[in-house]
Amino acid sequence: MSRRSRLYLLHALPVLLAAMLLAHPPLRHGLVGLARYTKARLYDYRLFDDSDLVTDVSAREAVPLERLADGNTLYVLVMGQSNAANEVDTPLPSDDLENVFIEYDGTLYPAEDPMLGGTGERGSVWSRFARLALATGRWRYVVLSVIAEGGSPLSYWLPGGPVRPKLEDRLRAIQQLPIRPDYVFWFHGESDALNSLPRLLYKYDFLDLVGTLRTFGIDNPVLVSQTSLCRRFGSESVRQAQQELARQVPNVTLGPDTDEVGLPFRRDGCHFTDEGGDIVAGLWMDAMLDAEQTAE
Repeated sequence: MSRRSRLYLLHALPVLLAAMLLAHPPLRHGLVGLARYTKARLYDYRLFDDSDLVTDVSAREAVPLERLADGNTLYVLVMGQSNAANEVDTPLPSDDLENVFIEYDGTLYPAEDPMLGGTGERGSVWSRFARLALATGRWRYVVLSVIAEGGSPLSYWLPGGPVRPKLEDRLRAIQQLPIRPDYVFWFHGESDALNSLPRLLYKYDFLDLVGTLRTFGIDNPVLVSQTSLCRRFGSESVRQAQQELARQVPNVTLGPDTDEVGLPFRRDGCHFTDEGGDIVAGLWMDAMLDAEQTAE
């Protein structure tokens, strides 16, 4: 091939590649998503800020684990980002949460909003969920472990990510408890939807996360919500990944479709109002009871 021909091909190649991308939208979207995903992994860790993570227990009185010995206990480990943390409008005080406890670093405390282990300073879905659970009469106590970091794509939870050390520390503390979570609620997806994360990458990273849970002895069912909506942006790729994980991964079940709780129930297009928080708590309760019935 002559030098002139090689130069022609060199100049024509970008044009041909651009034409292929224009003619094949799925390929184009996949490459864009991969580029954004790579950028998030390489550059954005240093921008991550969880300075509003609730960790202060100095004003809280520890509850002995023996307190749980005289009744049925529901124990749920909650993981995710801001909507799994403390971003519902109104906090619920401990007076409204009798017989609800929050685990933090292996110690139980009376639960109150904002929940230990989550970012934010408002209320939570889980205080509302716990009240619903107790109202069924099936459980005397509810124990919650919350590991929820606002603005955390799934890649942040993997080895090398900024959430990972805290995740492992919390799981190690839970591993030492005489009780194990009955369920894990994975309430996550908005950041990866905004980053156009491809379906296969979300699935691949989630499998790593589930493997971590199993390594720490948490073998109970994982409920994966269908979650992607934030500020009018959603993602069918992320939602499809969540659906496929529930169908394909052992002991992983489809949780509630929180995208159905639309913008009228979100104060800023993303985080829930009090009414929205009540609705989402009910959806999680229904999903858990459905998973329990299916297992039987």
